Parts: sequence; C-alpha cells; structure tokens
Amino acid sequence: MSPRLRLVTRSAKISRTPRAERRERYKVDTITPAKTSVDPHITSMYTKTADLVGIVEAMEELITMMTKGDDMSTQQRIVSVVGFGGLGKTTLAKAVYDKLKGKFDCTAFVPVGRNSNLKKVFKDISIDLHMNFNVEILDERQLIDNLREFLENKRCVPSATK
Repeated sequence: MSPRLRLVTRSAKISRTPRAERRERYKVDTITPAKTSVDPHITSMYTKTADLVGIVEAMEELITMMTKGDDMSTQQRIVSVVGFGGLGKTTLAKAVYDKLKGKFDCTAFVPVGRNSNLKKVFKDISIDLHMNFNVEILDERQLIDNLREFLENKRCVPSATK
C-alpha cells in the first residue's frame, strides 16, 4: 500500500470515529420522520377559474344539471362527478360551488378523500356553516343531529368531493 493511500485510510478511520459516536449519542438512527397528512385537494381549491383551461364547458354542463327546471327549485338534486384521480373533479366542483353559492342560504365545501375521517368531515361542514357549538366535544351522531337541525328548511349547496 502506498504511503498516500495509508494516510487517506488512516484519516478516514479517524474522521469516522467521532461521527459514529455522535450518531450513537444523539440516536440519529432511531429517529423516524413524522408523517404529515396534507390534503392533496387543497391547492385545487384555491385556483382561479380564469386560470383553468377547458373547465368552462364542463362547469356550465354541471350547473345546467343542478339547476334544470324552475331555477333552483326546492327539490333536492344530487350530481356526482366521477373519474380517475388527477382529472380535476375537485377543481370543477369548487368552480361550480363558487358560482352557485350566492343563491343559497348556507354553503359548505369540504374536500373528502378516499380514506376520510367521518368526524372530521362533519366538523369541517359545521365550521363552514358557522354553527355555534363546540364541535370538538361532540361525537359523530351528535354532529349529524346538530347538522340536520341546523339545515332543516334551508336551501343549501353542500359539496363534498372525493
């Protein structure tokens, strides 16, 4: 082994020792990164409709389906927007919601993922409707009861997207 290679090998051993000690001392290998649960729909909720390409036709079609007949009758309608992930379903639903929400007594837009927490969905709806009760202490049944009572005889456009 050449003198230069011996020197490099020796200096590598010296520099690894304090590093290994620090790793052991601070337990670096046992640290696991925290999982964050950021809803992927968040960014689409704040995109301006003018910035979206090709959404106007789909938006008008969806609005027509929701308002057909006597302009926003009291008859309840359910319209489903389905498709593969990433097609813009949440973005489309939010654009329609933003356009129609002024015609209703109360509105809520809550994006819902595939594995959503039911209690969180009800809490989000309650918060969007500005309901005056502590949603933290209620269970799912109590949240449903309060929502039903609050929404009785009101014209609402709830929107939950998947």
